[in-house]
Amino acid sequence: MYSDLTNNMQSNFRIDDSDALSRSALDPLQIDDGVEVRLGMEYTFTEAKVPFSLRAGLWQDPEHTVRFQGTPSLDSGDAVANAVLFSTGNGNELHTSIGFGWAFEKVQIDAAFDASDRNQTISMSGVVRF
Repeated sequence: MYSDLTNNMQSNFRIDDSDALSRSALDPLQIDDGVEVRLGMEYTFTEAKVPFSLRAGLWQDPEHTVRFQGTPSLDSGDAVANAVLFSTGNGNELHTSIGFGWAFEKVQIDAAFDASDRNQTISMSGVVRF
């Protein structure tokens, strides 16, 4: 639950916790909960001398950034600053991924590429069986 991240949030810029105005400036900072929907498939060439797998997938990464929700009170400079700093979000991201893997007798090697509008990730892993 992304929204739990803003529960009991504290500012590092307050001198003490008795400043009710500063505490109330943090209340509009919220994160929406989200659901990651994933779809993937894998085909393994089991008849090959060394089994080889190809993988592909799609997944939606919901926006999980802190955003200011509401209208800031002009009585609080903290609220106005938070409204400016946290006024935009990036929205949901659709990721596509491709990957492959080999399963040797004592070693397994896997690699994948994941891409979205803002990020590209390459990951590799290896397993050695004793």
